[in-house]
Amino acid sequence: MPTYTYQGSVNLPLFTGGRIHAEIVRADLEIRKFDQQKDDLRNQIALDVKTALLNLQSARNEVQVANLACSFRRKKWIRRGTASKQEWRTTSK
Repeated sequence: MPTYTYQGSVNLPLFTGGRIHAEIVRADLEIRKFDQQKDDLRNQIALDVKTALLNLQSARNEVQVANLACSFRRKKWIRRGTASKQEWRTTSK
């Protein structure tokens, strides 16, 4: 009569000392840290862009004021008749 022997094994750790839970918590903390870094970077970029736009507007205003001052001086010299050819060329550029 033939006899058969079968054998199998299952390895299921019943106690891991909380290692798996600790790894999950650590991974969640890393995800939160990266999300916070992403938000910080996004906010810093937005601040840099706003600052650059304000600086650009300020520079435009300064150029406009300087152009108005030059125009005013030119008109004042012409009215007085004191503008020499050299002054006219210098202020008209």
